[in-house]
Amino acid sequence: MIDNYLKKRDLIENLQNIELEISKKFRQNPYISPNFNQNQDNEEDKDNEDEIIFKNRKKKTFKQNLKDSLKIGQLIKNYEFQRLELEKLETTKIEFSFEQFNTLYNEILSKPNIPQLQDQNSKISLSKIFKSTESYGQYLDLTSIHQLYLNLSNSNKLNYIQWLKNLIDLKFYNENLFKTNQYWDYLIQLKNYLIEFISKINPLINIAKFLNQLKIVDNDDNSLYCKYCQKTFSKDTVFNSHLLGKKHLKNYQNFKDFNKIIYQIHQLLINYLLNIHKNTILNLERKLLLTDRERQLELNQIINDSDSDETEESEESDDSDKIDETPDFSNEGLQLDSSGNPIPNWLYKLQGLTLTFTCEICGNETFKGRKSFDLHFQSSRHLHGLKCLGINNPSVLFNDINTIKDAIQLWSHMEKKQLKEKLIKEDGIEVEDEEGNVMSEKVYKELEKQGLV
Repeated sequence: MIDNYLKKRDLIENLQNIELEISKKFRQNPYISPNFNQNQDNEEDKDNEDEIIFKNRKKKTFKQNLKDSLKIGQLIKNYEFQRLELEKLETTKIEFSFEQFNTLYNEILSKPNIPQLQDQNSKISLSKIFKSTESYGQYLDLTSIHQLYLNLSNSNKLNYIQWLKNLIDLKFYNENLFKTNQYWDYLIQLKNYLIEFISKINPLINIAKFLNQLKIVDNDDNSLYCKYCQKTFSKDTVFNSHLLGKKHLKNYQNFKDFNKIIYQIHQLLINYLLNIHKNTILNLERKLLLTDRERQLELNQIINDSDSDETEESEESDDSDKIDETPDFSNEGLQLDSSGNPIPNWLYKLQGLTLTFTCEICGNETFKGRKSFDLHFQSSRHLHGLKCLGINNPSVLFNDINTIKDAIQLWSHMEKKQLKEKLIKEDGIEVEDEEGNVMSEKVYKELEKQGLV
C-alpha cells in the first residue's frame, strides 16, 4: 500500500512540474503560442526564429509527457477513496518496530530519483531536425520536389527560382495532368514536405485539423465558365442547369481530389510559410551573386553556428552525464560542388571541377566544371547577352559558343544560309508561258501582274 501511494505521489508531482514548465515558457515568450501567426511582421521584443522553434519543441515534449501522465493519472482520480484510506490508517493502531521502519526506509532509498524535466529537453537538437540548407527553419529546401517537376512530361521546365515563384499561384498547377501518376506523386510529396516543415518550425500547430477545416470555393469569380467541363455559358439559367447534369457531376468528381490537394498546398503556403517562401527566393537570388570563396565562408559560418547551438543546448540541461561537445570538422577543407555543397577532393576532381570555363557573352563569368558551364547556356543571363548581340531565338548550335566574335559569325552564317534556302524554295518551282519560255514561279507571277504574259 505504501509503495502504491509513493507512485501516486510521484505522478502528481510530475504533473505539477510539467504544468509549471509550460506556463513558465508562455510567460517567457508568448510568441510560442500555437495561435501565433508566422507571417506577421512585428519583430519587437521577440526571440529569433531558432529560439522560438527550440522553445516550441520543448513545450511539445512537456505536452506529450502531460498526456502520458494523465493516462496513468486515472489511477489517482478517486481522491475520496484515498481520503478514506488515510482516515483508516489514522484510526488503526500499528505497533512500532525498528524492523518495519528499516524495511520502509530501505524501500525509499532503493527508489531512483525522478529525472528532471530539463533532462528530456537536452536531447533536442535543431541541427538534427533541420537540413543544413533549411538553416534552422529559415528557408525551404524543395530541390528534390523540383526534380520531380522537371521529370513531368508536359512541364514548362522552369528553373528552381522560377518554379518557387510560381508555386504560390493556383493557376500554375496543370489540371490536365491530374490523371497521371507522376503528377499525383509530385503533388503528394510537395504537400507532405510542407506539412513536415511546418511541424518542425511550430510543432504545436494541429495541421490535420487545419486541413480538415478548409473549404474549397468553386467558381468564386461569378463567371459563367465551368472549369471542370471547359465550357462557357451565355445565361445563368443554362449554367445552373448544367451544374446539375450527370456529365458535369462526373467531371467534378474527377477533379475534386485534385482541387483539394492543390488548395491545401496553396493554403499551407499562404497561412504558415509566406515569409519563409519569400526569404527562400531572396536567399537563392543572393547566392547567385556570391563567389566560390564567399560560399565557402558562408558554409563554414553555418557549421560553426551549428556547433555553438548544440553546445548551448547542452549547457541549458542539468544532466549530470557529460556530453561530447567536440565539434565536427569533417566538412572543413573540403571543396564545393556546383550547387555549393561540400564534396570529397577525389570526387571534386572526378567531376572535372578543377577545370574552369569563361563565357565572354556573360561578362567573362567563370564556371567550375563542364556541367555548370553547359547548364548556363540556358540561363536568363546568357540568353540576354545573346539578345544584346542581335541574336534572337538561338538554336542548340550556340550551346558551346562562349565568345562574342564566334556568336556573331555563327549568327551571320545562319542568316545567310536561311536566306539562301528561302531563295531556293522560291525559285525551285519552274513554269512555262504560252510560248514555251521556262521561268521560275516567282518571275512568272510578277510578269502576270504586269500583264506581260
